[in-house]
Amino acid sequence: MMLRSKIAPSAAPSVRRSAAVRPSMTCHAAGSETVEAPNRRAALLSLLAAPAASAVFAAPAFALLPDEEDEELIEKAKANRKARLEQQRLTTRQFMADEGLKNKELERELEPVQRGVYELAKAGSQVQDGELKAAASTLGGDWLDAFARSAGRFGSPDAVVASIGDLKAATSKGDGKASKRAYVEVVDAVQAWAATASLTDRLQGL
Repeated sequence: MMLRSKIAPSAAPSVRRSAAVRPSMTCHAAGSETVEAPNRRAALLSLLAAPAASAVFAAPAFALLPDEEDEELIEKAKANRKARLEQQRLTTRQFMADEGLKNKELERELEPVQRGVYELAKAGSQVQDGELKAAASTLGGDWLDAFARSAGRFGSPDAVVASIGDLKAATSKGDGKASKRAYVEVVDAVQAWAATASLTDRLQGL
């Protein structure tokens, strides 16, 4: 009422027309908002769902694509493995070479001992055949001193040297029975010395 009292009479009809039109405009606007709102929500949902769907379908494709960093790691692993194998081969060859050198050095050190074993076997055959003078000559050769020195590097040869002395004395006297008993003692002493020095497999004729 107060609003109309301030408006000129000529303007009243227009006010009423506008007032009459206003409800229809309001209804139209409300109707457009009601229709457009679901469309907007659907569009937003479709936009939000699109990345997730694309990620789901794209995951297998990306899994099939080679990764350059993975390839570099694989190549590095192969190179490292190859280097390790080569180092192992070098170590094995060096070990075998060292072992071969050690074996050769051991053989050289045992040469006087091996010769002594051969000389003792020869003397034993001579005693068995009753050739006591020949056996005494064999036991008096220069090999005995070299045998004692070489054997001393691996263990005390005192028992062996003492038994060889007894055998030499028996053969020099021509005592066959004593020579045979003394020879058995020599064999036992040599075998015991070789076992203590872990050389049984290194010496032939024991």
